[in-house]
Amino acid sequence: MSKKFLYLVQGRKVNVLKYHSLQNEESDLVVATFDEEVSMDEMALFKSFFIPKTTWAEGRNIQYEFAKSISNSYEYYIFLDDDVVFESGSFPEFQKLLLKYKPTVGFPLMDVAYNRGLYDTQSEVQHIQVIDQQFQAYSASAFSNSITMPLVTDFDSESWWYACEINSYLLFMENVGHLAQFNQMRVANVGHVWNAEAAETYESDSIYRGGVTEHGLEKVRKYIRARHKNIQAFKYSLFHLKGKPKISKQQLAANNFGTLVKYLFSFQLKKAWKALNLQLRARICRYPSHLIVRKTAFKAKKL
Repeated sequence: MSKKFLYLVQGRKVNVLKYHSLQNEESDLVVATFDEEVSMDEMALFKSFFIPKTTWAEGRNIQYEFAKSISNSYEYYIFLDDDVVFESGSFPEFQKLLLKYKPTVGFPLMDVAYNRGLYDTQSEVQHIQVIDQQFQAYSASAFSNSITMPLVTDFDSESWWYACEINSYLLFMENVGHLAQFNQMRVANVGHVWNAEAAETYESDSIYRGGVTEHGLEKVRKYIRARHKNIQAFKYSLFHLKGKPKISKQQLAANNFGTLVKYLFSFQLKKAWKALNLQLRARICRYPSHLIVRKTAFKAKKL
């Protein structure tokens, strides 16, 4: 029986070894490490790559090209960073949801959405509204034909995050309506290595480069515009309209009229002004409704 899932895990050896259980009857495991090689004797796996001095996007592209060469066609190809842990849910549960809803690309509930309140606790599945690259499950058709892969490495010398910005936007551009976020599958990435204040990595043996600047983001936008037509300024995306605040419903709920009154009666005037200002900006600078990718927009797609 053909396996349905291929996991593509990249990172530091000690972390990658934790995912040994992903080589099983349902899935195969391909790993790539930059610090030390993983031998076939150390863990059961399908393939191991040792890729020192490569960027995150270069490493993921190496795995991508290898996966395309495998004769077996998996139903889902799942990219995974080495610092992802489940806070609720599990890999087998995530796999069942992929087969149940058949999204073009599926995601668990990640920090970038959780921290902004961009999830519905009452819904098992919704359309994702903000994307992170730490955990992405591509359907077979998306994996083979998507404009999002291979990842763009042109800006890696400035920051590895620009490849992520491009990937996120192109996923929305190509697949609105078919990007699933599974809200009970809550994951966190616990191995942050970029010191934003010092603009350097915490790890002396890493060539990691993070951070973004508005100048850098504009270069990325120019890159996308030169290669793709029909650019849409989706809310929260790389092309989010200038002058329109990125305010979530969670932020509005936390600064509602009742909260404003409470601040006023307790003489917390700065907080009161902040709450009032947020509410006014949300109402005066409303985002065009046709450019908002709503949670309810997800539609299961027959693969």
